[in-house]
Amino acid sequence: MTVEQFAAALLASLDKIVALLTTTNKPAHIVLALPIITRNGNLMANFELADDTVAAIAIHVTDASGVVVPAPVGDIFSALSSDGTKLTATIGTMPSGPMAGAVALILTPMVKLASGLTVTVTDTSALTSFALMVDIVMDLTPKAITLDVVDAVFTPQAVPPV
Repeated sequence: MTVEQFAAALLASLDKIVALLTTTNKPAHIVLALPIITRNGNLMANFELADDTVAAIAIHVTDASGVVVPAPVGDIFSALSSDGTKLTATIGTMPSGPMAGAVALILTPMVKLASGLTVTVTDTSALTSFALMVDIVMDLTPKAITLDVVDAVFTPQAVPPV
């Protein structure tokens, strides 16, 4: 390989590196910042929303590989509930926390109990939409202590002297 060939190959490699570093990934998908919730080791398929709680969930946009990228300029999000009489879904902003002011999905339960509701988030840039399954549940705050006598374990011991 001559010096000129080596220099040409090096320059071509540098051009590829610069192209990779300056390429911006195009937005492709809408995603929500949701926790992964498990119960007894099983992944919970639906998002459980207590009937006395309004949820604000940050909306993000990812590229085709799942990396969070900025939303397209001027993009407008919208939300639709499968049953607006049971659950309203609107677009607002995060009220507080580290994402305060960010675009958010706002979920407001309208009934005490409902399951299998679907909320779909779309946008004006035709990104892949996000569908969220929601169950409205009654207040899950612990109120009392109970004993599980049915599953109690009994082990033998020596008879007490008294």
